[in-house]
Amino acid sequence: MNNFTIEFDYNCNIPLYRQLYDYLLKEIRRGNLKENEKLPSRRALCSHLKINKNTVESAYQKLAADGYIISEPRSGFYVRNRNGFFIEKEEENFPDYIYNFSINANDILKMPYETWVKLYKNTIYENPSLFGHGENFGERILQKAIKKYLHEFRGINCNYNQVVIGAGFDYLLLMLMLIMDKNAVYGLENPCMKRMYSTVNMCNKRICLLDVTKNGFSIDALNGSNINILLVMPSHQYPAGYTMPLKQRYELIEWVNARKNRYIVEFHHDSEFIYEKPIMSIQGLDTNEKVIYIGDFVKTIGPSIKTSYIVLPNHLLKKWKSYINSYYTPVNLFEQWVLAEFIQEGYFMKHVKQMKTIYIKKRDYLLSELEKCSFRNKIEISDNLNGTHFIAKFNTDIPENQIEHAAREQGVKIVPMTRSFYRESGMYNDKYFVFGFGGLEHFEIREALTLLEKAWGTL
Repeated sequence: MNNFTIEFDYNCNIPLYRQLYDYLLKEIRRGNLKENEKLPSRRALCSHLKINKNTVESAYQKLAADGYIISEPRSGFYVRNRNGFFIEKEEENFPDYIYNFSINANDILKMPYETWVKLYKNTIYENPSLFGHGENFGERILQKAIKKYLHEFRGINCNYNQVVIGAGFDYLLLMLMLIMDKNAVYGLENPCMKRMYSTVNMCNKRICLLDVTKNGFSIDALNGSNINILLVMPSHQYPAGYTMPLKQRYELIEWVNARKNRYIVEFHHDSEFIYEKPIMSIQGLDTNEKVIYIGDFVKTIGPSIKTSYIVLPNHLLKKWKSYINSYYTPVNLFEQWVLAEFIQEGYFMKHVKQMKTIYIKKRDYLLSELEKCSFRNKIEISDNLNGTHFIAKFNTDIPENQIEHAAREQGVKIVPMTRSFYRESGMYNDKYFVFGFGGLEHFEIREALTLLEKAWGTL
């Protein structure tokens, strides 16, 4: 693509990077920027538009984080192929979204870029051997860093060599299913993360759903099922947001130890952003090596950091090495070493601490602004307020799709919880919507709510 011209509004409250982001997003959605088309270089765009490098960098990074463009090393940024990621389907008579209360968004602009760049430079200059193959199951320096972090902050008990590095939790889940009993029944929470359900489903595994309530799923339902492998997100369930109490975690330990062929797969999802007293992980409570722990850095650092990890019981680690003897972690060595240094030198926890403060302020601001909205008496806000989103129920006879439709017409994307369900549930049947605030600034929250007041004022 050649350079283009955009009229920036220097008098409004919208940052220049966001104006550039919105412009490029429209060009992609309208097809003016084609699939696999190269974007102008950052230097060329800075020179052409007379803006600083940080503005272009921030806009490109946000587009990459949201999945619209990809970075090719030593080449530049390209529009992603539509077959490789999800692009919202254009709908007639709907404008482009101006604001998105996304459940998955995080504030990538607060990432300590200078620290990250410094670590990359030091790693490249000081470790020429990283152009080689590396360790099969992950670099030892990263395994040790993750092991230490998980033990100190999540109560995980393991040796560093039990930590296997991968690219994305779904990738590691696929690998895990290869070594498990092929006839195993997988238990999943309903609702749950789409990527988790799709990964198990596309492997043609038998799935048993456990309906989630405000207090989690029923242990009686679990005991009465034929589930062998239970996939849970106890620290912060996606998307309901509840935190599993200690009593239920012990009940799961009792369940998994009742039969030899049972396992629990514990998913670490934004567990750093629990604003209450932390609770011991299920893996930390397990004494019989029946719990497998999977995590990544998507919510803490950013979606472009694809590095993930799985903590395997020793007997499953031996099986993994035996069955998948040609395994080579797909994460490049430089990223592994930089991430290890980021954790070991204390930058990671410093960043997490800063982000917790930022997200709490965003959450509280959104809650306070909702109190002022004309539709406040129509919604009931969930008590689960950890993480970067919360749930609100609409107490109205208006159909769910009409509520969503009205918001879309005003340019606001807000997603109903029913999108994460795989069968009807009596608890969250409909009219529960997700208010995600991680990727929005304060002024954006206020403007989005103003638009929602226009959308829902007459409902």
